[in-house]
Amino acid sequence: QKNEATMDGLFLNDLLKIPERLSRMIALLFQMDGRPLGTDCQPLPDCFTVTDLAMMIHATRVAVSQTLSRWAKEGLIQSQDGQWLFNERLPAAFV
Repeated sequence: QKNEATMDGLFLNDLLKIPERLSRMIALLFQMDGRPLGTDCQPLPDCFTVTDLAMMIHATRVAVSQTLSRWAKEGLIQSQDGQWLFNERLPAAFV
């Protein structure tokens, strides 16, 4: 199972662009926290930072910040009091 997970990670990081990888990682973090994305906007679980997200998807912090800012302008996510807020619209945009 570990080898399969490693291969899945390699394929995702090589085949998907940063927005798709980031969207999937964010949805996965919520799922792992036991509160999948729904209609309500909510902050990332466990205070993950942009730097943490960048490391998880093998991207630069700048690229992740730019992606989050673009999503906010497009209305896919929201920003409130310095936190990014997510709901089910984000992963749905990449299906």
